[in-house]
Amino acid sequence: MDIVKKNLVSIILGVVALAAVVANFYPMTGMYEELHGKADARAKIDGDLKGLLSKPRTLPSLTEGGQTQPLQYFPTPRIIEQGKEATKKVSDGSMALLDGVVKMNVHEPLFPGALPGQMGDPVSAGEFARRYVQITGLANPDTRKGSAFVTKYKWGIPPLDPEVTAAAEAKKNEITNDMKRVDTTGNIINQGEIDAAVAQSIQGLPDNMPMDVAKGSMVYVDPAVLTISPNVGVVGTPPEPSTIWWAQVGLWVQEDIAKAVLEINSQPRSDGTKPANVMEAPVKEIVKITVPPAFLGVTPLQPGQAQQPPAEGAAPPPPSDPNAPLQPNKAWSPTGRVNNGLFDVMQFDVDMVVEADQVPWVLDQIGKGRLISITQVSAINALDSAVAKGGGFFYGNRAVVDVKFRCEELFMRKWTKDLMPPPVRKQLAIPDEPAPGAAPAAPAPAATPPAGGPV
Repeated sequence: MDIVKKNLVSIILGVVALAAVVANFYPMTGMYEELHGKADARAKIDGDLKGLLSKPRTLPSLTEGGQTQPLQYFPTPRIIEQGKEATKKVSDGSMALLDGVVKMNVHEPLFPGALPGQMGDPVSAGEFARRYVQITGLANPDTRKGSAFVTKYKWGIPPLDPEVTAAAEAKKNEITNDMKRVDTTGNIINQGEIDAAVAQSIQGLPDNMPMDVAKGSMVYVDPAVLTISPNVGVVGTPPEPSTIWWAQVGLWVQEDIAKAVLEINSQPRSDGTKPANVMEAPVKEIVKITVPPAFLGVTPLQPGQAQQPPAEGAAPPPPSDPNAPLQPNKAWSPTGRVNNGLFDVMQFDVDMVVEADQVPWVLDQIGKGRLISITQVSAINALDSAVAKGGGFFYGNRAVVDVKFRCEELFMRKWTKDLMPPPVRKQLAIPDEPAPGAAPAAPAPAATPPAGGPV
C-alpha cells in the first residue's frame, strides 16, 4: 500500500497515457474532416477580410473620362452621411441649374390664347394671324413701320426706287400746298416758284433717304429676311392650332437671332464707346433666316391631316421621360442632340454680313444667354462695300464679309409641352397629362431612339 501511495502520481499518469493510446484507435475520421472544413472556411473568411482591408479604393470621377483619386481612408458612418449630404447638394444644384436653363429658355406666345388652342376657335386663331402678319410684314413699306422687328430690334431696310419716287411725290404735294397762290379762277399763279422749291427739296432725296435709314438703324435686313408660315394670314381661314404652333416656334427662333444681333451691335467697342448705328456696328446686315417648318426630323401635319400610325418595323420614337438617359445621334446633328424627353431641337440657317475681323467674336456671341449653338459655317465670302453703297447699304469703312452658317436651338419641354396642341404632342410621343385626382398610369418601358434620328 505504501508503494502505491508513493507512486500514485506515476500510476495516474500511466493510466492517462494508456487511455490516450486507446483513444487514438477510436474512429474519429468524421470529426477530423468537420474540423478541417471549418478551419478552411475560417481561413477563407480571414483572407476575404484581409483583401477588403488591403483593396485599393478610389473616389468616384465626376467628369467623363476623368482620372480617379485614391480613397485616403475607409468611409465611416459619419463620412457616409457626409457623402449623402454632398450627393443631395449636387442633385439640388443640378435641379436648380435645370430650372435656370428652363427659365432662360421660356418664350412668350404672340397671342397667349391661341396656344395650345382649340379647333373651332376663330377668335384666338384670328388674333394670332393678325399679329403674325403685322410683325412679319416687312416686304410692304406701309406695314413695315409697325413691325416689332423694326421698332424693337432696330432693323432697317434701304428704300427701293418706288419708295423714293413716292417720297418725292409726297414732298412735291406738301410744298405745293404750302406755297401755292391762286387767282380768282383757282389757277396757280406761282408754279415756277413752286417747281424750283420742289426741285431743290428732292434733289438729294435718293441719297438722303438711305442715309436716314443707316443713321436710324442698328442692322440692315433684306425685305425677305424672315421665314414666314404660308398657312397663317390666309383671308377667311383662321389657322388651326398645329399651324399656329409651328409658326410660333419659327417666330421665336427668328426673334432670338434679332435679339442676339441687337445685343452684339450694342456692346461697347475697344475704346469704350458704343456703336451709334449700323455703320459702326459689327453686324451690318441679316440677309436671311431660314427656319424649317418643324423640329428636327418632324414633319408637320397639314390642316385636317390625321396622325398616321408608324410603319411596321419602324423604330420607336425617343423616350418621353425627361430623366431618361440622352442618346446622341450624330447622323442628324454634329452635336448629337436629337428630340428627347428633356428638349426638342430646331436647326436653322442664317446669312449675315459682318465686319471681317469680328466674325469669330460675333459667332461666339450669338448663343450667349440663349440655347443656340453654331454647328457649321458653310461659307465666308468677301463683299465690296462700294457696290453695296450703290444699293443703299452704308456698311462703313471696314472690310466686310458675307457669312452663312447653321444654328441649332433647344426648346425645353418643361414649358413647351403645355403650349403644344394635342396633335403636336402626339407626334413627339409626349403622353397626355393625367386628370386631377386620377391615378398615375403605369410607366411605359423605355424606348430606344431611332437609328436615323427622331420621328
